[in-house]
Amino acid sequence: MNILVIAAHADDEVLGCGGTIAKYKDQGATVNVAQLADGVSSRSNSSDDDLRIRNNAARDANKILGVDQVLLGEFPDNRMDSIDLLHIVQHVEGLIKKFKPDVILTHHSSDLNIDHC
Repeated sequence: MNILVIAAHADDEVLGCGGTIAKYKDQGATVNVAQLADGVSSRSNSSDDDLRIRNNAARDANKILGVDQVLLGEFPDNRMDSIDLLHIVQHVEGLIKKFKPDVILTHHSSDLNIDHC
């Protein structure tokens, strides 16, 4: 089975469906994670070092879960509503075309975080 997890920020996939990811991996599935937003650019004091640390932590956490590949996004943190929806949709379509998932896991539609919508 081929699983694609699409999350807005690093840690959303672990907090939202880390147990499901681990279960799929235990069953022999391929699991790829795509994080769409950078996760730090909305902070007034963020730096390139902060982004590097966050990305390394995301890779480490997903390695523990056995994730096959983690794609780190560059959409602006907590400002995905400022991006043309078509651009986001095209990006997601590209992920689907690349990974050809049987199952896609993502945020709940009632999530209040604007980037999760």
